[in-house]
Amino acid sequence: MLNCPSISSWLRQFNAAERPLAELILSKLRFVTNDEIAHDLSEALMEKVDITTRRQSQIIIESIIPFEDIKRYWRDQIGKDQEPEREPELYQDYYPSEVRDYDSGSEKLLDVIIRSEYRRVQDRYAAARKPHPIVRTRHEINALKESSQKVDFILITDNIGSGKQVIDALDRLAAFCTTGPFSNCDVRISVIAWTATKAGTEAITTWASTMPPTYGNIYKLVAQSLIDHLNIFSLNLTQTYHDLGDLESREQLFDLFRKYGDPKNKKKHTRGLGFRKIASRTVLLGSSCPNTVPDFLYSSSGSEGYVPLFPGKRIPPDINEVMVHDTRYNPQHTEAKERHEQRIRKQHLLVAANRPVKRGDAKWGILVLAVAGTAREEAILSSNISYHRFRQAERQLIALGWLTADFTATKEGENSVRTYGRKSNQADYASARRYMKRKVDARNVTYYPQSLRGVR
Repeated sequence: MLNCPSISSWLRQFNAAERPLAELILSKLRFVTNDEIAHDLSEALMEKVDITTRRQSQIIIESIIPFEDIKRYWRDQIGKDQEPEREPELYQDYYPSEVRDYDSGSEKLLDVIIRSEYRRVQDRYAAARKPHPIVRTRHEINALKESSQKVDFILITDNIGSGKQVIDALDRLAAFCTTGPFSNCDVRISVIAWTATKAGTEAITTWASTMPPTYGNIYKLVAQSLIDHLNIFSLNLTQTYHDLGDLESREQLFDLFRKYGDPKNKKKHTRGLGFRKIASRTVLLGSSCPNTVPDFLYSSSGSEGYVPLFPGKRIPPDINEVMVHDTRYNPQHTEAKERHEQRIRKQHLLVAANRPVKRGDAKWGILVLAVAGTAREEAILSSNISYHRFRQAERQLIALGWLTADFTATKEGENSVRTYGRKSNQADYASARRYMKRKVDARNVTYYPQSLRGVR
């Protein structure tokens, strides 16, 4: 990475004492590719949609769009020579999908993720010859207005920094759902972010709990019940320079941030640490450099003649090229990906355990819940069978050696789920099941349900 022309040129600006600190700053940055964000967000969105469909509600998926982009889009629509008399209103003056089509950057990546999920859900419901729950077009959204249906909004974003963009989006959505055309609908809101700062999530939580008083008591009363159903889900916690363990090195870095930080931000008291002093170490390669990183990485106003690494918040092409093709510079990528895939597999197991199966066996649903790490009490509540039948099936699983007395799956039990969940075994399993049904006493047969197919 140090051989990149952009980085070499940037490092030459520092003296001998400062250069090791500048190199340490680079080594602690985490560069994230579009592919990584798209993979993780797509999996998380698919998981959330599958869970939401159980509520039998209409689903609207949108991305968090900066309000500046919305105002620019609306101004272009009404004419640049006309000054708007009011702020644009959601689903009346603009539709987020149209703004995403109009804009570029991370909004375009999020649009691809949303469109892919739309197609997945539509194809699945079309195969079952059922109407899909996805609400997408102007006509479909307008049809929900003034109705009393259940509606789930799922908002996705790549990054929550200060939390301001998310709060702005939730504020507009809350106004639309409380005093606007969706006021009669049973609305729930979920936000999925690829990464979020601790300060950002705290700001959103504070906003949700205190509701700005400027809206008046009536709005606040109605909106509060809506915010009670607000769920914020972040796949990663944004790493910051505050997290560095070596106190001496951290203080030296902070001195460097202050020296080259943007003096224009003095009134905000950032001390060169970026917006709200977050000092983020995460840089998303598919979009502009976030303002939550130290100021001197993208601002040139700190010292005369100083040129930032990311001028104008743009990532230089040579840095982008190196980071995309060399995973050595993403040491956390593999670990984070494994953790996320474990969460996704657990969710797939829970979905499989609760999926109704014709002529199914209760033992398999209970075993899958145990493999997913579900506690016995939680499994009893989510299995949708009687307590007597649950304990009877549990005793049979213990006798088979697939479950322990403390409701933990044994190695044999986990292997059974893993083996019979593979798609390559479906044909063998089907023929074996037919044979056993004909030749063996049914009381001694454990049937492997279709709900386990595809679970690895």
